[in-house]
Amino acid sequence: MVIDTPGMRELGLFDADEGIRASFTDVEEWFSQCRFTDCRHQAEPGCAVLAALADGSLLRERWEHYVTQQHENKYVQDKTSYLINKRARNKTTTMWSKQTKKNGGWKK
Repeated sequence: MVIDTPGMRELGLFDADEGIRASFTDVEEWFSQCRFTDCRHQAEPGCAVLAALADGSLLRERWEHYVTQQHENKYVQDKTSYLINKRARNKTTTMWSKQTKKNGGWKK
C-alpha cells in the first residue's frame, strides 16, 4: 500500500498500549504463568513465555511481532530511553548469540 501525503514526514503509533494488548492477548496470557511477576521473558528461570516458545505453544514469529510492537510504542513514548534500552538489548542479544555459537548453536 502506498499513501501519498505531501508534507508528512512520518507516521507513528500514539498511546497504542490498549491496541497492542487487544491484538496480542494470546501472547500476554503466558505472562501470568511465569514464576516471577517481573519476568522479562529473556532468560529467567520459570518463564512461561520461553517454555511456550521452546515447545511450540507460542510461535516465535508471533512473539517477535509482539516485541517489535512494544519497542515501537516505547520509542514513540520516549525516544531517548528507547535508544538506551535498544543498545542494551543489542548488547544482550550479541552476548547471547556468541554464547549460543560457543555452545554448539541453536537446537530445535
